[in-house]
Amino acid sequence: MMKYRILFAGILAALLLNGCGKKETFAELMTKAEQDAIAGKWETALEYSKDAQKKNPASSEAVLLTAFAYEQNGKINEALLESQKAVKLAPKNYFSLYTYGRILYKFKRNDDAMAALKESLKQNPDCTAARVLLTRIATEQKDYRTSATQLNALLKDKKYQDKALLYNEVGIYYVQVRKNRKSGLQWCAAAVRLDGNNPIYMLNTAVIQDKNGNTADARARYQKYLELTKHNPSLAGKRASVENRLKQLQTR
Repeated sequence: MMKYRILFAGILAALLLNGCGKKETFAELMTKAEQDAIAGKWETALEYSKDAQKKNPASSEAVLLTAFAYEQNGKINEALLESQKAVKLAPKNYFSLYTYGRILYKFKRNDDAMAALKESLKQNPDCTAARVLLTRIATEQKDYRTSATQLNALLKDKKYQDKALLYNEVGIYYVQVRKNRKSGLQWCAAAVRLDGNNPIYMLNTAVIQDKNGNTADARARYQKYLELTKHNPSLAGKRASVENRLKQLQTR
């Protein structure tokens, strides 16, 4: 019996010396989870964040980090559940609400996503990311009143840097909703001036110019679109339509 006691004592000492017996604190686990997340080590970040939750189940930060980790590991259903849990723990936390809305959008639960994003903006009107996503979803839902309100807010938002995208969205709004192709063209053309290498902006401008009867300008934009997308096989169908339209315009 004495021999086994000595053996077990030796194993325990080895475990302690290797740090295997150390109980990490909540703060230490969160630090490791955050560091691994920043480094792109999402599998270990997930394990650390889950362990942190066990230490402090009431921490919305730990739950939210777990949601991110699940999402990055391709476990979107688990990410949704964790983000929902984070909102329940901190119903006035704008970032939890934004994350929940963003993940809901991945499931095409657009009405629920919009509700979460609106609440996020209610808690923090400066959450630009929530406003951008709300604008996109509202447009998809044909809730043009909401999308117009959010677009106007983004135009005034000094933090919003992707003005080309915003100008394009405003241009499409004018064309599709307000039926004002003149104003729509001005906004879409402004997007092209800011980012002339974006094929979406180029094509939108070409189409509006085409509809306005600006044949020469439309042809130039269509040709530029084909140049920008010549190495993108996923756009083969759209490119074929543009090439066909170019042929029609060249016969005029």
